[in-house]
Amino acid sequence: CFEREVNFASNLLRSVRQDLTDIQAVCDGSKKQTNDTRDLLNNLSKGITPPTWKKYRVPPRISAMQWMSDFVARLKQLDKLATLTTNEGVQSLRSVQIWLGGLFTPEAYLTATRQCAAQSLQVSLEELIMHVQMLDQPSQIDSNKQNIFLITGLKLQGASCRNNALFYSSAIIDDIPLLAIEWKMPTDPALSQKKEQSTRSGQANTSEFHFYERGVAVLASALE
Repeated sequence: CFEREVNFASNLLRSVRQDLTDIQAVCDGSKKQTNDTRDLLNNLSKGITPPTWKKYRVPPRISAMQWMSDFVARLKQLDKLATLTTNEGVQSLRSVQIWLGGLFTPEAYLTATRQCAAQSLQVSLEELIMHVQMLDQPSQIDSNKQNIFLITGLKLQGASCRNNALFYSSAIIDDIPLLAIEWKMPTDPALSQKKEQSTRSGQANTSEFHFYERGVAVLASALE
């Protein structure tokens, strides 16, 4: 999962650097202008992100400055993960806090955590159920538990979170300091049966929190 992220980031970074190098060469007169550099200059002069840079999901009207700041933040996280892997090994990634919104394919990371837990527990992916816990700090995690993955940088829209519970809130956005994801086998037979039914129907399990007629969402990125 992280190897694909690093490869994707490296290729995109190489492309962006080449575009900026070409623009600089055109500006100082050492290179003739082409249709590609003309389009780049036209977009950047208006603060528009070049379409060739939008290789991952971002808001359609994101400015060039916003895109660059976001891209740099993503690169910093991947650089940190790569350094950690080199110094402490792949297993160290299981305890690191991941900015989910800073991944190019966050859904692939969630799938990878499930695969990792299934391999550790020696069960199939379909047998595992995701349990989430909203925390204020890492020290609240039970050190004896395995297959726990930490996610940071999440925001809650339309509600607030206190002591691992959701409440109505007048605030538009509330931070989730830390989210712990744990994949476990269902201990309640009724829950297991309910999971099988929801899997067959293609619907997600119903949360214990019901916010009827109210828009509540978890945001992985603050980009607008």
